[in-house]
Amino acid sequence: MFQFVDRIENDLTPTKLNTYWLGFEMVAYAIYDKNTVHIFNHPKFENSYVKKKNGVFYLFTQ
Repeated sequence: MFQFVDRIENDLTPTKLNTYWLGFEMVAYAIYDKNTVHIFNHPKFENSYVKKKNGVFYLFTQ
């Protein structure tokens, strides 16, 4: 999943999105599957992801 997350993160930049929607501002969003949640543009979780191990979720930074 990491290769897809990197591609999405590179494609979803304010500069690129502003060409489609003038004045566009990024908000927090997450991309997830059954084991991992990637968190973007969140002030408390910058460049972070949450991983599930043995039923417990852990926070990691990239």
